[in-house]
Amino acid sequence: MSTFCGLTKEYPQVALDLFSGKDVLRARTYLLSHVHTDHMVGLHSDVFARHLKKHPEYKLYCSEVTREFLLTSNKYCHLRNSLVALPIQQACDVNILNDVNSEQLQVTLLPAGHYPGSAIVKPIRSLYIDTTFFDPKIMYIPDRTDTERSESHGSLQVQGKVWL
Repeated sequence: MSTFCGLTKEYPQVALDLFSGKDVLRARTYLLSHVHTDHMVGLHSDVFARHLKKHPEYKLYCSEVTREFLLTSNKYCHLRNSLVALPIQQACDVNILNDVNSEQLQVTLLPAGHYPGSAIVKPIRSLYIDTTFFDPKIMYIPDRTDTERSESHGSLQVQGKVWL
């Protein structure tokens, strides 16, 4: 589960992986790292849909694969006009609107290897990552060999081998 509050400190008009709450709805540019429910909170809500409809200049940036996942679901079809797919490993300018004008933020989506289409969003001055293992209680992170050997993962183990 993501513990990120949604807003970036350096760019308060940019929300990442959270699409609900008064503070997040003050953002004017949105980024989605991947299609896991804990990163999509509020994305399907009527409040967020009305927010984007009221402000067609606000965009939701994500990877090309993530965009396709979203557009295959009726739950997210209201996002079609707001979605902008960014290529992986290529610096791209993202438009950030403010009260006076707009500025360009150069971001690069780096492959996260977590889920198809998942990406680490890397603005020039920061690197925002989310990891299941970013918890002090977890002292050991299994590597690929450990994951392959684990019999406790059942069908996930089989799928993991395919992805590896």
